[in-house]
Amino acid sequence: MAAGAAACAAAGRRAEAAAATECDARFRCLALIATVLKWLQDFSDKVEERAKGVAAEVNGLLNEAVALELDMKTLPVGVTNGD
Repeated sequence: MAAGAAACAAAGRRAEAAAATECDARFRCLALIATVLKWLQDFSDKVEERAKGVAAEVNGLLNEAVALELDMKTLPVGVTNGD
C-alpha cells in the first residue's frame, strides 16, 4: 500500500511540475505578445506622425500651386506673349 501511495504522490508532483511549466510557458508567451504589441503601437505612432508631416507638406505645396495659378491668371497679357 505504501508503494502505491508513493507512486501516487510522485505522479501528483509530476503533474504539478508540468502545470507549473505550462504556466511559465504561457506567461512567457503573454509577455512576448505584450512586447510585440508595444512595438507595434510605437511603430504605428511614428507612422502616423510622419503621415501628418507629409500631409502638411502636400497641403503647403497645393497652396503654393493655387497662388501661382492666381498669379498667372492676373499676369498682364502682353507679358505672356513675349511683348
